[in-house]
Amino acid sequence: MGSVIQLLALLSVYALCLSRVSADTQCNEADRKALLKIKAGITQDPTGALSSWGRKADCCKGSWNGVSCDVNTGKVTMIQLAPSDPSNTSLYMVGTLSKSIGDLTELVYLQLPRWKNITGKIPSSIARLQHLDLLDLADNDFFGKMPSWIPKLSKLRVLSLSRNRLRGVVPPAITTMSNLAVLEIEENQITGTIPQAMGNLSRLDIVRLNNNLLYGPLPESIGSVQTLFLFDVSYNALVGSIPSSYGNLSYIGLLYLNNNKLAYTIPSSLGRLRKLSRLELEDNQLTGYIPASLGNLSMLSYLDLSRNLLTNPLPSLPSLPPFLDLSYNEFKLGNSIPTWITNSSYGLEISLAGCGIDMRLQDWKPRLEDWPAAQDFLSVDLSANNISGSAVEFFKAMTFLRHANLSNNQLSCDFSSGVDFSRWLQTLDLHSNQLYGSIPASIAKLTDLMTLDLSKNGLTGKIPGEEFPVSSYSQNKCLCGLPLGPC
Repeated sequence: MGSVIQLLALLSVYALCLSRVSADTQCNEADRKALLKIKAGITQDPTGALSSWGRKADCCKGSWNGVSCDVNTGKVTMIQLAPSDPSNTSLYMVGTLSKSIGDLTELVYLQLPRWKNITGKIPSSIARLQHLDLLDLADNDFFGKMPSWIPKLSKLRVLSLSRNRLRGVVPPAITTMSNLAVLEIEENQITGTIPQAMGNLSRLDIVRLNNNLLYGPLPESIGSVQTLFLFDVSYNALVGSIPSSYGNLSYIGLLYLNNNKLAYTIPSSLGRLRKLSRLELEDNQLTGYIPASLGNLSMLSYLDLSRNLLTNPLPSLPSLPPFLDLSYNEFKLGNSIPTWITNSSYGLEISLAGCGIDMRLQDWKPRLEDWPAAQDFLSVDLSANNISGSAVEFFKAMTFLRHANLSNNQLSCDFSSGVDFSRWLQTLDLHSNQLYGSIPASIAKLTDLMTLDLSKNGLTGKIPGEEFPVSSYSQNKCLCGLPLGPC
């Protein structure tokens, strides 16, 4: 990521230098006409981003918004236009990108992202821009096939066509673009397979191919790219195994392989990724044990292995990642949660839903030397297990808790006696348990509480002054008061 930021910073300095055209240098006449044709293709410009185009004869010297020129020739080298407030739909630019863009033969930097309503096909004339270093047309409404001419841009380092309506395949010849550092085409309708020779792109820093219709295997050759920091192919239909070669990605920090159809075991070689901070493998068909080598990942802050077919035993991680989700695998953890989880005094978000846990909730306590100090959990999901006992001590210990889901268990305790909730609580889901007694008045004092579900229990009495739907209280023994009937 750092190299990309440095690249963009250098380009900004480059733009500043180019904007300082000498007093004798005038805008190239052919380029000026091409810019006016590009402006004519835009039918609505509510922000006035192009209002300065044509106001003065000279398009250089900073007089035309977003346009920079070569100091010697007056040829346009940069177009950099982006909305100041992409969230405001009334400010979206509407129109098409004129094929005249290809007449700007010295263009190095083309950035027209986040205008949302620039539509049509991406002009093939862009293939003539042999000096192009950065092409950013993300967050628009371009449609048609993924441009097959992209590999002709041999000097291109940054390609971002994300969040459009492009279809077709990733051009196989893209693997010949030896300067490519950033490849972003996520959230389109790209199909086909990922080119297996992607590893030829030895300067790759960021790859985003997620949220497309890609199928087939992961490219094994990507494991040879020593500069790769982010690799995201999530939300596709990829199959096969995770290549063991991915354990050679010494610089990788973010690896997203989730929401595919990947199978077989998690390769132990991933334990060599010492700089990895985020690993997402959820929603696949992975089997076998979690490799113990993942315990070597001291930089890991986010680990999601949920919704696979993984089995016991769990590895002993040296420290609990701030985010850990092992939910809905084939685990049968039995009468105890692993001690490296329960004995941790630090862990922000943890989910062990549907993990076959059969224990008393009061047996989960902070380390003895810390008791009665709280564990610093912000979110805990232990739903869909067979956990029994009382939740009173659990909530007493979790003084910073914001989200709690203990639903679909066998908890049985007098809910009206001594339940002390975190003042920060935003979500409380205890449905489908065996809670009895009245709803404690302390719940009504939780000013941040946005979601509450106490349905399918044995609660009685009057509902405290809370504003939640009927579904939050349905199928209890005998509750009354708003939003239910009067007592």
